[in-house]
Amino acid sequence: MNLWAGAEYSNFLPDFGPPNRLTGIGAYADLNLTSRWGVEGEARFLRFNGFYGEAQDNYLIGPKIKVIQLRKLQPYAKALVGIGQNDFPFSIGTGRYFAVAPGAGVDYRLSGRIALRAEYEYQIWPFAPGIAGEPSNGMKPNGFSAGLAFKLFGR
Repeated sequence: MNLWAGAEYSNFLPDFGPPNRLTGIGAYADLNLTSRWGVEGEARFLRFNGFYGEAQDNYLIGPKIKVIQLRKLQPYAKALVGIGQNDFPFSIGTGRYFAVAPGAGVDYRLSGRIALRAEYEYQIWPFAPGIAGEPSNGMKPNGFSAGLAFKLFGR
C-alpha cells in the first residue's frame, strides 16, 4: 500500500454556453491498495478563461485500476463520483450537481518518489443546469489534465 499526492493543471470544456475552455488547478491523491487497484480523490478549480464569470469546481472520489504494469509508464482507468459546481455566466446562478466521471491516463515515474501525470476525464452531470428557461438534460464537462505527484509513504 502507498499514498501519492499531486497537483495538476486542467483545461476543460464546461458544456454550457459558448465553447470557451476553462482552465485551472487541482489536487489529487491516490491510495494504492494493491499493485493494480486503488482509490483516487480529486478537487479541481476551473476559474480562468470563463465566459463572463463562468467557473467550475469538482470534488470526486472513486476506484482506479492500473491497466497494465510497465516499468515507468503506468496507464490507468478510473471511475469517480461526487459533486460538480458551476458558476454560470453573467452571475445568473450557481448550481451543485451529482457528477460521475470516468477517466483514463498515464502516470510516468521519474523516480521511486516522483511521477508525472497526463489524463482525460469525461464528467456527466445528469441533473444540470436546473436554471429556469434552460433545458435540464444534463451537462458533460470534459477535458485534459497534467500534473506532478510525490509519494508520501509506502512501498
